[in-house]
Amino acid sequence: MQSVRGQNIIVFRGEGGRERIKETLEERGARVEYAECYRRVKPQTDARPLVAAWRRGEIHAVNALSAETLRNFVAMAGPDAHGAMAAATLVVPHAAIAADPDARRFARVEIAAHGTSGLIEALSRIRVTP
Repeated sequence: MQSVRGQNIIVFRGEGGRERIKETLEERGARVEYAECYRRVKPQTDARPLVAAWRRGEIHAVNALSAETLRNFVAMAGPDAHGAMAAATLVVPHAAIAADPDARRFARVEIAAHGTSGLIEALSRIRVTP
């Protein structure tokens, strides 16, 4: 995406997403439009079964693709899950998410390389000891 002068680019994103990609591409001479395809909302679901599974030792890692997802997850799980988080690994796709204050609730944070293969590689580095 270095040579984009004069090109038309559509960025698919959620409502109110960050401007950095658009700004960078426009600085390089592209014409950029957004296609806002989804809305970020905190799910209204009961997290008690998740917290119970975590306490039984059935969950060892959590994957969050955005800081907003991470914050929503921590809020949904609630204070009862903080102890379980402190023993689990958080897998994220970017250092900015790893730097989020809620990431510090986890025992460790793995930053995955790009794409599915990066996520699989990061998950394969997790070792669970009984």
